[in-house]
Amino acid sequence: GVYGVVLLVDVSSEEDSEGSQRRALKIQAPIGSLAHEYSLLLEVEERVQPDSSGFYPFPRSEALYAFSQGGLFMMTAGSESGMNLIDVANTYKNIMGNVPELIAIYYTSRMLRHLESLHEDGKVLHCDVKPDNWVLTSSQARNAVGGCDLMLVDYG
Repeated sequence: GVYGVVLLVDVSSEEDSEGSQRRALKIQAPIGSLAHEYSLLLEVEERVQPDSSGFYPFPRSEALYAFSQGGLFMMTAGSESGMNLIDVANTYKNIMGNVPELIAIYYTSRMLRHLESLHEDGKVLHCDVKPDNWVLTSSQARNAVGGCDLMLVDYG
């Protein structure tokens, strides 16, 4: 973004026997919008429940650190790969041509479902919905095409 950067990091602990977990670390100055995003995602998590398969389409706030020159915000990572919808479209274009219509319809339906959940249940309006802010994430839902779904990111 304009004010900062988001890094995918692996976090491990001595208590975690399953190895490291992928997290998103947002580093930004000034800290104002980081604090807003942190508290907003906490509110969304209180209001929005995972779907029937257990999938939760929004990042979860984990930690916020404030320093005199900016801050760090750690949240669950939406994507193991860091790919967003722009990357998906460009990959298809380079390999096969245009994105197949059925794939476009699938991801459009998922975006609309997640936005409906954010608006109706979370009572939140995301003011920067664009392909860059939809990241590809894995899902165990039986209706997830290829084991993939989308997560809406960047609430700052």
